[in-house]
Amino acid sequence: MMEKQAITPAGERVVLTEQVLLVDDNLMDLQINRRVVQLIQPACSLTTFSSSPEALAYLEASHQKGSYPSLLLLDVNMPVLSGFELLAACRQRDLLLEGMIVLMLTSSIHPADQQQAAQYGAHLLKKPLTPAQLHDYLLQA
Repeated sequence: MMEKQAITPAGERVVLTEQVLLVDDNLMDLQINRRVVQLIQPACSLTTFSSSPEALAYLEASHQKGSYPSLLLLDVNMPVLSGFELLAACRQRDLLLEGMIVLMLTSSIHPADQQQAAQYGAHLLKKPLTPAQLHDYLLQA
């Protein structure tokens, strides 16, 4: 993943880091997805959380430092805050940037989920995430 620029909601240009944020409440899926990301993007800085509120706090702290991940991988169905609720909270706090890649991971793809993902500029991918699936998507982005 190459370093690239993004635009904040306030119109400022910032540089996205080679940072990937992975959030999934299922520890087995978290482990599998971690390995997939490390295989496809071995040079990236990978941060993982099994809880959406922890991920939100991390994104807020990163925002305060002016550090923005270039890729977010979020499970759709999580307790406390779903992946979509996490995106809504990020949008309210101006933590989603134009140019950031957001991939939503789900075990079943429903048309309503696809529409909701599109509202956030995110893309829905079916679990389990595979190296080929992630690689192909990142080539398109």
